[in-house]
Amino acid sequence: MTLQINLPVELEALLQSQVKSGVYSDVNDVVLDALRSFFTHETELSPQQLIMLRDDVQKRVEDIKSGKECWVDGEDFFARMEQKF
Repeated sequence: MTLQINLPVELEALLQSQVKSGVYSDVNDVVLDALRSFFTHETELSPQQLIMLRDDVQKRVEDIKSGKECWVDGEDFFARMEQKF
């Protein structure tokens, strides 16, 4: 499939800089990689992101159990903020 798009000069320069850096062989490769990355990140987390998320959730649960933090009811919180502001 061939698709022609018009890009702002700034984006075209960014694409060209990626090719000049040697990371990509041509502009098409840059665009393909960017699109793959965009659509993959929409639906999936990387293994590193999953580990970070798991660790953060575990820490928050431990903090709640130890009393360092407490659960906040989201609806109650927003209702109070709407009244306040």
